[in-house]
Amino acid sequence: MADLLGIFGVGRNGTTLLMRLLDGSPSLWVHPRELNYLSIFTDVAKYRYVRKITDHCAGEYMDLSYDSVEFSVLMEKYFRKDLNALQKLIEPNIDTRELEQKISQQWVNKRYRVEELLPHYLEFVRGLFDSNDDVPGNMIVFKSIETMFLSEYEQTFPNMKFIHIIRDPVDNYSSAKRTLVLRDKRPLWHLGGDSFRTIVGKRWIPHAKFLVESRESCGNRHIVTRYEDLTKSPIRELERICSELDIALPVDPGRLTMQGSTDIREEVTNPSMPGIQTPQRVVNDLGSRYHYDEVVSARERAIIRLVTVPLAAKIGYRSSDERVSAWGLTLLALRWLVPDRWDIVNVYGGPRLDVYAEMIVFPILS
Repeated sequence: MADLLGIFGVGRNGTTLLMRLLDGSPSLWVHPRELNYLSIFTDVAKYRYVRKITDHCAGEYMDLSYDSVEFSVLMEKYFRKDLNALQKLIEPNIDTRELEQKISQQWVNKRYRVEELLPHYLEFVRGLFDSNDDVPGNMIVFKSIETMFLSEYEQTFPNMKFIHIIRDPVDNYSSAKRTLVLRDKRPLWHLGGDSFRTIVGKRWIPHAKFLVESRESCGNRHIVTRYEDLTKSPIRELERICSELDIALPVDPGRLTMQGSTDIREEVTNPSMPGIQTPQRVVNDLGSRYHYDEVVSARERAIIRLVTVPLAAKIGYRSSDERVSAWGLTLLALRWLVPDRWDIVNVYGGPRLDVYAEMIVFPILS
């Protein structure tokens, strides 16, 4: 069975870009959709359904005591959705009846442990959709935004390798917010509660903390790239990543592909602004080229800098000498209590008190 390689990022920070770039390597087979496996597995094992907070990847705790599940249940609750989407994305399309027959032959009435199912499922999908027998594909790649559960992935898959992509937290949140409210027409409360808290507090900070705290012990299992470096010098970054993984460089570095094809079909266009198609090659600053709207408010920017600066500085984004006085914290908290236009766009929101309490008050008091 092929080795696993996971691409991890918080979402809207280049995970899809990196996945499409690595797709061109003859050493890899890349699952073309996001797959937040551990969260889904544990939900189905424990509750027999996928909770909304899990579907938005906004959970904070992982219960791995449920270590096996019947595949037919997981298929019905999650993997069928993945396969149906893949049928529309990848040529050649597989007849639905043929797909059901293959599923029933291989999966019905079988139980899998948590560490067994993911590689089996990815191999199954590769067998369905990969028609190129000449490609060795000695590693199977998937991407996930479960950055809060990296230690659990290490524990569950001790031989898996990781590529981490991280982005400046303000720019990362800006892209996520723009995608949510402008492209997808969702309220700020869509991602399992307040989206600010989900993107910054539940995803970005745990990811950065993992990278900083485990830097010495990561060994060769973990490779880190910054979004800014990948978009500025994609070929150089790809050469470094492929060298560390000891895999072949993509045939045409810098070009985005899906299953080796430049004809990329997407469920939704990837750029965060509506009406903009995904470029076929890496663009250094997509926002400047297409004049993206600024959606991050001054108070959001100030709070992001406040709560992320110690970690961000260690990843190379800013100096760690940014400090806020007690009076400055008070003013920032008061500014946060007043709803702005983004709080009521698409649907009425209201003051974001939970963010104020969890990210400012509680850390200060503790």
